[in-house]
Order: sequence, then structure tokens, then C-alpha cells
Amino acid sequence: MTGSSVALSPVAERRMPIRPHLDGQKFDPETIRVMGLAYEMALVALRLADRGDLANEVLAHRILPKPASAILSGCAKAC
Repeated sequence: MTGSSVALSPVAERRMPIRPHLDGQKFDPETIRVMGLAYEMALVALRLADRGDLANEVLAHRILPKPASAILSGCAKAC
């Protein structure tokens, strides 16, 4: 059995609900697609609607990787 991937149209990719939460971070299109799918799956699993409230914001920021600068500053505080 071979794996298959679902290609999203350019319009669907622009509408990924994770995009507003990127906060200017730059990612390649495939990474955005995967993070967007993870976000949407988590919304469904938690029975949340993508309505822009605090729960959605917290969920999105748990899925997104932290910028390198935040990771390094956190390490400096812990080390």
C-alpha cells in the first residue's frame, strides 16, 4: 500500500486557519500545510470552532514551533 497526499488548491492553502497565528514567522508552504492540518485536526478533536478566541490562540501557539531566539533565551535562563 502506498501513501497518498492530498494537494490543496492555492486558494485553500491561503485560507489555512493557522496563517493568522504565524506572527510573521516564515515557513515553507509544505510546513504551513502540515501545521495547518494539525491545527484543524486538533480543533476537531477538542470540539472547538475556529472563531479566533483564546482557546484557538493557545492551541495554535502549541502547534507552531518557537522562534530560535525564544528557544535560545529560554535556554540561557535555564542554563
